[in-house]
Amino acid sequence: MANNLANDNNSGSPQTARKEAERQREAEQDLRRETRRRRELEDKLLKLEADLKTKTTRSNREDSLHKLQDPFTKEIMKAKVPKDFKAPDMTPYDGTSDPSHDLSNFRSRMYLTDALDVTHCKVFPTTLTKTAIKWFDSLPPRLITSFDDLAKKFLARFSIQRDKAKHAPSLLGIKQEDRESLRNYMKRFNKAYLDIQNLPTEAAIMGVINDLQEGLFSHSISKKHPTSLNEVQEWAE
Repeated sequence: MANNLANDNNSGSPQTARKEAERQREAEQDLRRETRRRRELEDKLLKLEADLKTKTTRSNREDSLHKLQDPFTKEIMKAKVPKDFKAPDMTPYDGTSDPSHDLSNFRSRMYLTDALDVTHCKVFPTTLTKTAIKWFDSLPPRLITSFDDLAKKFLARFSIQRDKAKHAPSLLGIKQEDRESLRNYMKRFNKAYLDIQNLPTEAAIMGVINDLQEGLFSHSISKKHPTSLNEVQEWAE
């Protein structure tokens, strides 16, 4: 009984009370730290959610704006490109060369696919790069009504890059040089001849004869009166 009284006295001692108070303070501090950590975590989650919502809204607005600014009409935009369609494999046009060559190349490749006009419209921008694609992106909304319409505007924009047409007088500069073989001369002349559109055969023959070096061959061919450049080529060989 005496021992029990001693234990009761010890449990109520100041030292025991202090330890109990310290444990309680530590528990309260742990609780406050946990509460603060949870609040910080909740704040971060709320901020992430708000940022995501803002980005989604901005993205949707940009998509809507892009649709409003698309240069094609609504009819073209609504049309679907076949899922199995393969875009033509060609070097992108950058606006620094003759646009008619690029357009002809595109049309010939698309012809093989038997694609609709709306598909031509949607695929053509994928063949553009640098200055050319910047031009396309700058077109006013709902401007393009067909591929022919797009092609005309494309050619008009880059017409300054078109190859200059060559005419018959340009052949006068293709003269046979000293010690140049007939084969090499004819090769140069034919190349220049092919660059001239709608040149009469007679004019081409006269040009090649006049530009020959004075000699036996030039006198001989003048008397034979060739009717085609092939004949001149054969006699030269």
